[in-house]
Amino acid sequence: MPRRFNLKNNEVQKCANCSHEFVGNYCPYCSQKAGLGRVTWKSLRNNVMLLWGMDSSSLLNSIINLLLRPGYFIRDYISGHRQVSFPPLKMLVIVGVFIALMEFLFFPGSAESNEINVGVAIVDNVVEWLHTHNDWATLLVTSFFIWPTWLLFRKAPGYPRHTIPEGFFIQVFMCIIQLIFDFVTRNDSIGTWCLIVYFYIAYRQIFEYKPWGTIWRVALMFISGFVLLVLAATLFAAIGYLITGERTM
Repeated sequence: MPRRFNLKNNEVQKCANCSHEFVGNYCPYCSQKAGLGRVTWKSLRNNVMLLWGMDSSSLLNSIINLLLRPGYFIRDYISGHRQVSFPPLKMLVIVGVFIALMEFLFFPGSAESNEINVGVAIVDNVVEWLHTHNDWATLLVTSFFIWPTWLLFRKAPGYPRHTIPEGFFIQVFMCIIQLIFDFVTRNDSIGTWCLIVYFYIAYRQIFEYKPWGTIWRVALMFISGFVLLVLAATLFAAIGYLITGERTM
């Protein structure tokens, strides 16, 4: 059944942006929403709420659905149902900032300084930055699972021929789950095992392989991803220290 939209105002209005006169909820010429004018306290509040994803229940609903039905929720998004989800990258940033704020307020002893010392090796600077930006560091690590996921699950019965960009968004959602688990379990081994279980559940729901087919593919995906991560880290460290060494000669 098609979705119906209510006409909020049937009077002729003048667009504050392009001065075009129209009837409806949006200007047909420039697409600006009807009723927008000078900045008020209400518009200030709405913009602040929009920045933090609190303008509607979209962010909270997305996180709840991601935790309760991870694979189905992710598959809905990558298959084209964009309206079911809060924008995933924006969700990652907001969750990362919120967790960092909670860490600062309630676990100040675990927070590390964001300052990077001048003159330290390039590799050390990057490692320090990643350590103080847990959201992007986690996304960087999980991004090494994109290619193994595509290779191992590309012929899945539930979602065949998935693409590398879709694999990127799969890992963005899994990264959000990992950040939440790490915060709740305080980076304990319980969180690691919970994440492994969630990977199994999510991949089973997305690709619909049978239990054993999902288990060995997820295991091989983890192994392959960590091998790629170690190789990339080794190469980066070698190049970084080589550049640093040449500059000090």
